[in-house]
Amino acid sequence: MLKQALLPMALFAFACGPLRAQDEAGPDELSRETLEQRLLELEKRLEELEDDTKTPGKKKSKKKEKPFFSDGIATVGGAEIKIGGKIELNLIDAQAERSPFPTDNPDTYLDFDRIRLEPELDIGRGLSFHSQLDFFADEGDTLVKEGTVVHRWRPRGADGKKLWWFRSHTQIGMDDRFIHRGPGRRVSESYPLVGTAYWRDEEIALMWIGTLGRKRGNPREEPKEVGDYWAPRKELTNSTSYHAFDFEGNPGELTLSFSLGDGYTLDGKSVNKDRSNIQEVLQDDRESSTGLSLNEIGLGVGYERDFNWLGEIGLQVFYYTGDLNSESVRVLQQELTSFDATGTVITGGYGLSQDDNYHRAGVSLDYHIEAFHFFDRYEIHTEPGDGLYLTLQFVQSKDGALDRHGWYAQGSYRFSLKNPLFFDYFVRSFEFVARYGELKLDDLAPIPTLPLTWGRRQLFFGGVVGLTNSMSLKAEYSFHGEKTGGGDVANDQLLFQLLVDF
Repeated sequence: MLKQALLPMALFAFACGPLRAQDEAGPDELSRETLEQRLLELEKRLEELEDDTKTPGKKKSKKKEKPFFSDGIATVGGAEIKIGGKIELNLIDAQAERSPFPTDNPDTYLDFDRIRLEPELDIGRGLSFHSQLDFFADEGDTLVKEGTVVHRWRPRGADGKKLWWFRSHTQIGMDDRFIHRGPGRRVSESYPLVGTAYWRDEEIALMWIGTLGRKRGNPREEPKEVGDYWAPRKELTNSTSYHAFDFEGNPGELTLSFSLGDGYTLDGKSVNKDRSNIQEVLQDDRESSTGLSLNEIGLGVGYERDFNWLGEIGLQVFYYTGDLNSESVRVLQQELTSFDATGTVITGGYGLSQDDNYHRAGVSLDYHIEAFHFFDRYEIHTEPGDGLYLTLQFVQSKDGALDRHGWYAQGSYRFSLKNPLFFDYFVRSFEFVARYGELKLDDLAPIPTLPLTWGRRQLFFGGVVGLTNSMSLKAEYSFHGEKTGGGDVANDQLLFQLLVDF
């Protein structure tokens, strides 16, 4: 072997080297330990040369082969498959309704709500597939809640690097409306009234979202020096490198959204976990039974900017328009209209209008300030995601001859503990939430026997305890008020939920 042939020569060379050094520098210059170290280095080098000579002409590959499972991700045929999800277990106490409005389940009960799987397939070159599969324990049903093919793209500049100031997101499949993708957070299990009515469910659609700029400015530029009132409190923060009102350096982020979809079918949807019909509002229900008809167009313009220690602001204006399908027209005529014994329409309901045009228009406003802006100077522990969140949304809609409008305002604050409270593992964070919202039908008198005609308001308080990094406990209480046109109803709800993410 090469090693065996070269090793005697190396020993002779090293032996001669120290002798010459001793002649020139004296016997104390080089020790026995130095000679042994040099021999070890040479032996290691010879082993490397021997490995190279075994496969002449072969270059070492820099690309390492991926294992089938790598950091929780399976790789199949060059594509990566990641499977996450969650498990929801609810304890529900629905306030018992007074006659003649019985609740669906007036007793406190435990509900194993669902198991959700969220497979993701990363194909490469910005192409991926995302889906959500829900398994309901009480109903024994399986629902494909979401399923989309997504393409993300960023162009390259003259230097060959991807441009930081432009991003393109294109997808096709079943997913939420883009107004559900804003910077606001739905921390609670329950939805705001306008959320249940307009963006809780999904539709089959082609969606494109283009982004110009970045809310925290150019990530490639060095942080600026501080020294004036508009500068951050610390020289460097993890928020932004620009002064609060330096619009030249950081103009913000502009988002353009477009969707072309199958639309929805109007139906009733409960605003609580209780499924009695008195809880239902008129809702844009998912429509997956028919083929893609492309009868809804959605447009949106959004703007976000980080004002450094003053917080982040997000604004979005949106508009959707399309045609009601025949089932939606039937729901308006039957579920929002009262008839006498002869089948004659009683004045006050929707009537028998054949108008099939609809639209939704609205605005969302969000504000967020990170906790470290408050507490860094006091050296209080904070984590990413901690801070104050404020959300306001207003929606005005028209379905045939029916006009509605609704709004909600929500505030929440999250803080994390430096060390978990129990066993150095459990209880890591807390978040408190408060929300108020209304949903009203314009120029349509409420009918006591038709809950879809009622005006509604909701006052909500809740809290989220982060037990571990993947498990949380939610506690919520919803106060509901209705304009029924008759007597009052009592349909408040207390909810506890154990949520496990995986």
